[in-house]
Amino acid sequence: MIKRLLIIFLLTLFVKFSLFAQDTNIRVFPRQRLFPLIFTDIKDPMTFISFDKMLEKGDFPFDYYIPFSIGFSKGILKVKETQIDLACAAFTQFGWRWEDNIYLHGMRKSMINSDYLIGINCSHKFNEKFYGKAKLFHQSSHLGDDYLLLYPIKNASGYWVNDPSSYEQLELTMLYKIGYINTFGGIGYVVSPKTIRKRSSFKLGANISDYRSEKNVTPVMGFELNVLENNNFNPGLKCNLGLKFFKEKSVYMMLEYYYGHLPYSRLESQMIVNYLGLGLYLDTFF
Repeated sequence: MIKRLLIIFLLTLFVKFSLFAQDTNIRVFPRQRLFPLIFTDIKDPMTFISFDKMLEKGDFPFDYYIPFSIGFSKGILKVKETQIDLACAAFTQFGWRWEDNIYLHGMRKSMINSDYLIGINCSHKFNEKFYGKAKLFHQSSHLGDDYLLLYPIKNASGYWVNDPSSYEQLELTMLYKIGYINTFGGIGYVVSPKTIRKRSSFKLGANISDYRSEKNVTPVMGFELNVLENNNFNPGLKCNLGLKFFKEKSVYMMLEYYYGHLPYSRLESQMIVNYLGLGLYLDTFF
């Protein structure tokens, strides 16, 4: 009986998808982005790795910062000029520093944190220049064992219970094209009913890309300014300059500069970092 119901269910889905496919305004599992990629967006699911040198020691207890991510976006449904995508990513951060003591002589490599993100994006193209995207996502953040062993964190003051870095957020971003420049701005609000995280956030920026050129290698640059209430409205600035390879399924190799609160991690609101590095980014939309 269960097998028969399962077969009927799968046949029903197949018929519905077949009907969708006959409508030129409806596409199931679209393979192209509708909303242009913002390559300076720290929380946009991409696959990347970067090697960054700290310009100031500050509160960050390492000399080098090596974040990497395995992330992707998958088109689910496109109806005319509106598209729904699934977005997932796992962000991991390592710290490196030179040690010279009775325990270690050499480079210490420690995993600091892992962040996991899953969300749904709903994008709309108003015209050739104007786009909008609503994003609802969940993020959870977990300190690595290496960091916990180096810096024992006690359970005082409900440190593990009251976690401001695991939350759900609704975000709205608007993008306007001016020639080769994609200007954008957005607002976010934490919708988790029970959280100690302060709720509002804002971002503003511009990317220069998408040249009308047949060449497979083109220059790119951009910046993004993020302001979070949870970081007491202290701005975080990210700047990128580099090259884009291939017009489809693009690869970006970029110099990057960042100043502000640690972009990810359970330690986000506690540490301000300032670094310069080199990153390799893959546009993993399929």
